[in-house]
Amino acid sequence: MRFVTHPSVLAIGLLCIHAAAGQQSNNQAAASRLGLRTTQSADAGQIGPAAGALAIWKAAPGWLTRGLVLPLGAAKGALQIGDLPTQNDVLMRWPDGSIGHVVLTAKIPAEGRFAIHPGTEAAGSFAPNLIACSVEFVTPAGTFVAKMPTTLPAVPDYWFQGPLMQNQRFQVAPVDGSGNAHSLLRVWFDAHCYQDGTGTIDVIVNNFLDVKQAEAVTYDVTVQVDGKTVFSQAGVTHNWRCRWAGTWPARSFTESTAVADFEPFVRAHAMPRFLHTVPSDYPAPTGDKFSILREGYLWPFMPEHGGGGRPEDAPQTYWVARWLAHPESKVLEKATIRSGDLAGSWPVHICHADGSDITIDKYPLWRMDRAGRPPGQGPQAAPPWRGSIPRLVPDNAHQPPLLALLPYLVTGRRYYCEELAYWANFCLLQTSPDAGGGGKRQGSLGLLWGQEVRGFGWALRNIADAGRWLPDRSSWKRYFIDKTRNNLAWLDQAASQPTQYGCHFQRYLASYPPPDKDRNWPYVMLNLWEYSMLAYAIDHANQLGFSGGLSYRDQLARFQLSLFSPPFDRSQSCPYELKVGKYTDAKGRKKEMFRTLQEAWDATYGTGAPATRIIGHYGVNARVLLQYAVERKMEGAETALQYIDDLIQRQRGEYGMPDLLYRSGWAIVP
Repeated sequence: MRFVTHPSVLAIGLLCIHAAAGQQSNNQAAASRLGLRTTQSADAGQIGPAAGALAIWKAAPGWLTRGLVLPLGAAKGALQIGDLPTQNDVLMRWPDGSIGHVVLTAKIPAEGRFAIHPGTEAAGSFAPNLIACSVEFVTPAGTFVAKMPTTLPAVPDYWFQGPLMQNQRFQVAPVDGSGNAHSLLRVWFDAHCYQDGTGTIDVIVNNFLDVKQAEAVTYDVTVQVDGKTVFSQAGVTHNWRCRWAGTWPARSFTESTAVADFEPFVRAHAMPRFLHTVPSDYPAPTGDKFSILREGYLWPFMPEHGGGGRPEDAPQTYWVARWLAHPESKVLEKATIRSGDLAGSWPVHICHADGSDITIDKYPLWRMDRAGRPPGQGPQAAPPWRGSIPRLVPDNAHQPPLLALLPYLVTGRRYYCEELAYWANFCLLQTSPDAGGGGKRQGSLGLLWGQEVRGFGWALRNIADAGRWLPDRSSWKRYFIDKTRNNLAWLDQAASQPTQYGCHFQRYLASYPPPDKDRNWPYVMLNLWEYSMLAYAIDHANQLGFSGGLSYRDQLARFQLSLFSPPFDRSQSCPYELKVGKYTDAKGRKKEMFRTLQEAWDATYGTGAPATRIIGHYGVNARVLLQYAVERKMEGAETALQYIDDLIQRQRGEYGMPDLLYRSGWAIVP
């Protein structure tokens, strides 16, 4: 993956952040009802902007390298951690030149609380003392070793460079005893070298080259740092298009631990604000599922349906939502960081043999299916899997939020940054360029509508996040900005077309074959809860500074609100499936859509069918849409939202606690 500077990325529209002091008392009353903190937790090391600090970090002794996200206009010049010499590595700036994402480095002398504020950057330079590191692979074809060079090349590949810490990358092909390079494996060493000679090594092992011999590689692996074995694992099966990473300290390196201050992240819309009443615990990331190339907390086969409690199938994963609400929790921090590490386990990574990227701009008809078998319209035509399909299979419809996003924002690690781009690119490559013969992706436009609605929503969310938070120097940034804009423009166009029930679903339904005489025949079905995911993605993209799609979002909110009015009852407001039309021929190629809510109610509930339960099911989805209805001041929206909130936030569900609090990734504060 290559990174180059693109000044034009600053052309994205300004993100406006309004803080209306006159509304504070009303906001505090609403916050109390919704379970939102109105003052920051001292234990969490948080402080509001009125206190004069951009953030407060509670840190222990040692080297601290930490990322900070700031809202538009907060700071333009150098930042300082307390009164300590501080290195600034700015990764992203807002269009006005102010800092959006910066990584700060300082040596913490003693435990304390440190204000982050405008100041003076540390001066000077140092020559890095590189750490010896090697990775050995024992394969059926022989033993291959990758060694990190101990001297810098003529043109170092810097990620960070300053007076206190430098980070350089070395890309190495493992070789056998005769000097022959392994045909598939590539090792990247990211060396963090600190001023005092200590440091850490990130080892990244890749198997993602688009070559004809691509396949899974089996090996026993050993990692050595400064001549000491720091990691080993036997019997590794490393599937194609996957990679793994680990970080190890060297030379008595002492790392400072710090409590994150997420208030600036929230104000910059990098992360939603979650109810502080969500649980403060989560299962620790231990056991086989958290070893290299494994799934962690995720479902291994993403396309599998069902499981309303899937912790990744939400605007944010449950563990991230809980860490944002409880930043002092080390278990939640470890859960988030380890999940970022395991983002590489999934077959979403691919590049040419020379390391150049594969995008839909270069290959507008090329598609990567979710099992890892591109159909052969790219120049290299990577082959099907040899043997069985791997157990980890991603897809767009159940795609998690970018697993490495918060780890990247907090640490600035290059590996996490790359995971943002690979996963977002998979969203585009996995969308069929010609599903149903309609050319839905429209080549390099990257339109996402030719798939399940939830797939559209979750993919749009992820490419918008990548477009916003990738570094300004990333070669991918403009790519994802353009694709986000294209999709929002398409939604604007869709919203302007004739609609039924205030929601434009007919064009989507027209692209898919009917059910094969299943239990719903001959009805045309609509899953409104899927549209809540698309509505969230539209809203999230606009908060990040993109524009477009809000009319579509509002139509969906209005449609959801209409289900609280006759002939529907509020207990029927969250259906799993809503019957919205009928097929009029035996093969299901023609259909007539209902024109009134009465017809939809008669077909869905008029036969005495029970309503879908709100608790444990789709109340969380309806809540998202109703929040937008309240924002737009639609009549009856506040009453409807209060009804849903009282059920899912106060009544205990099947998990022994209120549904919204257990499903923490949905517990977004309006």
